[in-house]
Amino acid sequence: MKCEFQEEKNNEALNKMITVSGPYFSVEETKRYAGSFNDPARMAASYAGVTGTPDGNNDIIIRGNSPRGMLWRLEGIEVPNPNHFANEGASGGPISILNSNMLDNSDFLTGAFPADYGNAYSGVFDINLREGNNRKTEYSLMAGILGTDCSAEGPFKKGGQSSYLINYRYSTIAMLDAIGVKIIDDGIPRFQDLSFNLVFPTKHAGKFKIFGVGGLSDISEQDTHYVNVFGVDMGVIGVSHQIFLCKNSYLKTLWPITIPLPDGRVID
Repeated sequence: MKCEFQEEKNNEALNKMITVSGPYFSVEETKRYAGSFNDPARMAASYAGVTGTPDGNNDIIIRGNSPRGMLWRLEGIEVPNPNHFANEGASGGPISILNSNMLDNSDFLTGAFPADYGNAYSGVFDINLREGNNRKTEYSLMAGILGTDCSAEGPFKKGGQSSYLINYRYSTIAMLDAIGVKIIDDGIPRFQDLSFNLVFPTKHAGKFKIFGVGGLSDISEQDTHYVNVFGVDMGVIGVSHQIFLCKNSYLKTLWPITIPLPDGRVID
């Protein structure tokens, strides 16, 4: 239960329990910072006390701590490394699965974590997904060197309050290679990701959300005697419910969902 509800102010963290070392970032900022590639992790490297890694990945080093100490949260649920082609145990990668078209204003913590954050000693990225347009249906298509993605959002029914937001992205280089346009002779990065956020407000039972983010990626390099294949899959789905108990307090409940894959692995 959260009490002492306050209105959001500029440059204040969204989580009211954050008092220091927790500037929030807006989606607009990820599109303005030079070299961020619409990636919130690369944008965060511009903050004081934060730096990136020289290997081209979006690992975050905060005050000299290991980037493996980063905690990623999505809508309040702890998630694994949300990056394509990420190494085992790492917290970064060359391409983010989190699409900027799906993100809402979020918190980035560099220290002095409140009690509701755990399993982290370096920093915390508390990511929020934006809600879709509940008044009219909209579509968008974007193409870039990293990927080509399409989005759809709108109400489930005309005049209703419920909304959906879905985004799918596929590797542009892999698409060009499939039609015979060779940009890279070997080691073509193939990746795809899907994100969605379904919102169902009710009059008396609060607001329900069903959300998820997932990505598949692999890259293969052929040598004289063997083929080296490196691939990483990641996914998380969750359900949340929020209801106001009175004017200044509310109760929020989260349920992560576990999904078995055909090869026996599990997404949770």
